[in-house]
Amino acid sequence: MSMYNIFLILASVLAIYSVHTAAATKCSRNSSCCSAMFNHELCHIADEKHPCHCDVACRLHGDCCDDYREFCLAGEPVPCKYDAWQEWGPCSTSEACDVGYQTRRRKVLQTGNFRSKSPCKHSAMVETKRCGDISCHTYAMSRVHDVPQYVRDNFRFSSAIYEFVARVSGSCDIPEGTFVCVMCSDDERCGNKVVREGQILDIVNDSCHATWIKRTRSATKVPCSSTMTTWKSYAFEQK
Repeated sequence: MSMYNIFLILASVLAIYSVHTAAATKCSRNSSCCSAMFNHELCHIADEKHPCHCDVACRLHGDCCDDYREFCLAGEPVPCKYDAWQEWGPCSTSEACDVGYQTRRRKVLQTGNFRSKSPCKHSAMVETKRCGDISCHTYAMSRVHDVPQYVRDNFRFSSAIYEFVARVSGSCDIPEGTFVCVMCSDDERCGNKVVREGQILDIVNDSCHATWIKRTRSATKVPCSSTMTTWKSYAFEQK
């Protein structure tokens, strides 16, 4: 065998070894893809000869990189680490005697991997709290007789179940313990961000001033009549 042939054989072996090594170290060079918060397409490893993925969905699609199981599943746990919270943003309302909300965010410093007990979550990157002057903020309720029309007129509505607790003043024809479905015309003004589940409110309904308690979380764009056909439907009117 000539020296030239020997050289060709050695070159072929080295090429095969190099390709295998490159394919076998792709996940280790793209460790962020091992995090559950990355989707399948974003974690595609660009290699025309050996295309592969390093995210959790690759097990369903059968296109995991060679070192996926070794690096992403069998490696040491890598926890998620967040940056410090930014300052709270401005209140969503500047009106006097109104309720709004404000948010703050933080960034991910280290995404972590599947073996970590504390993976990164999108919900942990944003916080929301109520703001504004609610000392003189009150609600009134009125019956809704045409729910489909109310839905057409209020694109950002939500609904929740409220319980009549006790009369404060006036004439009330609603028995204590009665449950009704109440729709909010703007979820950002009287939905979950403003009125929490279990919160007690003083509400005026015609001549009845009474105490009510919110029993369920607000459901965005779910009309009362779709799930509670036997319950009376009301709507908030902000005073």
